[in-house]
Amino acid sequence: MSDSLLEVRGLKVGFTLREGKVQAVDGITFQIPRGRVLGLVGESGCGKTVASKSLMRIEHPAVIEAGEILFHRTPSETVTVQQLDPTGQEVRALRWNEIAMIFQEPMTSFGPMHTIGSQIEEALMLHQDVSRKVATEKAIEALISVGMPRPAIVMKQYPHQLSGGMRQRAMIAMALCCHPSLLIADEPTTALDVTTEAQILELLKERQQALGMSILYITHNLAVIAQIADEIIVMYLGRIVEHSDVETLFLTPKHPYTRALLGSIPRVDQDPEGRLVAIEGTVPDPYTRPSGCPFHPRCPDCMPGLCDVKEPPNISLADGTTVNCFLYSEAELVTR
Repeated sequence: MSDSLLEVRGLKVGFTLREGKVQAVDGITFQIPRGRVLGLVGESGCGKTVASKSLMRIEHPAVIEAGEILFHRTPSETVTVQQLDPTGQEVRALRWNEIAMIFQEPMTSFGPMHTIGSQIEEALMLHQDVSRKVATEKAIEALISVGMPRPAIVMKQYPHQLSGGMRQRAMIAMALCCHPSLLIADEPTTALDVTTEAQILELLKERQQALGMSILYITHNLAVIAQIADEIIVMYLGRIVEHSDVETLFLTPKHPYTRALLGSIPRVDQDPEGRLVAIEGTVPDPYTRPSGCPFHPRCPDCMPGLCDVKEPPNISLADGTTVNCFLYSEAELVTR
């Protein structure tokens, strides 16, 4: 589609380990529009990071088993990403230059033996074919654009010499230095305090608007995703259970898992003496996935004989929400 930058269709990604087969991503379908922010939320282990790494073909040791990843470089030029050699020149040209990624922990994403400046310069020289002098100038400009204090000094420092917030800014600068069309932000604020987190979110929004790029923002924090995303995908055990715009999802969540996630967030209008709401049970063992709906062992609305036997369909509702649940039909909500 001309207004989509990236389309994912029926993507399945799995690991084969000694203990057995792990289906990390189980047939997900979504698209990222040009110039928009798509949020991807879910509990740890639901397949968010594996799915995002597959978009850049850095999913190893996982294997893409089925599905399509279509990157629309222009409305008339499409790259079929899953067919590219993960070590080939074509996908290397795509990475960082057109699809860049902010990894979860910048302390382990940066090489400890090289300065911040040399690593940003390397990305520029590899993908934009510029000289060292030009790369240095562009690297300093990138650090300035993310609000880095004393960028010329930071260029000469090593990752361990920077604070968590400064490392994250440097990671964002490195990801944006080649002006990619799509930025994948994999929990970029998880290890930061709330003040720095707010600054990073504001920075990402400002850079997204300034560069006109799309963002896939991955997190387990619904409060964070509400501040930055236009649309939200909710994943559970490798599957997408709900896809909606931000306002609709927060005002009228459809899937029982989404409702449970929102219900577990502390609210200022709750009884201060009351207990916090928790989702019953635990995420199932990935080696022994439950039959039927993967959420049915924890679902308060589970219908025995249906939810634990059959896989629920993807239902498109009138408000634009897509939900993977037997509680809904194309016409109406099943009242329980």
